[in-house]
Amino acid sequence: MIFKVEVNLKFREDSYLYVEDEVAISIEGTFISGPVRLQPLDPTKSGIKVSFNVKSENLEEAKRMAKEFIEKMALILCCKTNVGVKIEDFNLIELPRASATGLEVLETFTIKEKVSIGLGLSKVSFEEIFKIIKNNILQLEWRFLDWYNRAILERDPVNRFLMLWTAVEVWKTHVLGRSESKHREKMREIFKKYGFEENL
Repeated sequence: MIFKVEVNLKFREDSYLYVEDEVAISIEGTFISGPVRLQPLDPTKSGIKVSFNVKSENLEEAKRMAKEFIEKMALILCCKTNVGVKIEDFNLIELPRASATGLEVLETFTIKEKVSIGLGLSKVSFEEIFKIIKNNILQLEWRFLDWYNRAILERDPVNRFLMLWTAVEVWKTHVLGRSESKHREKMREIFKKYGFEENL
């Protein structure tokens, strides 16, 4: 079955990005059928419409794969552009197919939720991002990008600081591991490097 995904992206009013004209990029070797299209949402170019087709056995699997793709794209885009964006609508529609009786069978699923993302502007940027999505990235790296993205969208400076701190802690765990003794050893190395050796 083929499902069409349409996502409308809106930006914070104090910083925004836009696409001048439609951008279409094909991603080989994925569940996406045909190109991913990005186009201005309206004449003022105050938003972006993202659309693509998903090959899947059923509606639930299509929803999961499409949502995961958009979220991963979002996290990488935010990291690359440092601009926050929100998904206002996530629509997934089964494209018509012939049934045994010759009638069209359609299923529709709509998610009304806000997912934070950042968005680049050029076709080259999107091609780089889609290459990263195809590679396997560890769960901790996605978690770091998620906290970083949340911080970029946050307006309150205290909350932003806490979210950035959480992102740094997640990254530290990724780099040094989960072991407290490894953290202590690494800190000892750093302190010794700068001449602090007492009582560590």
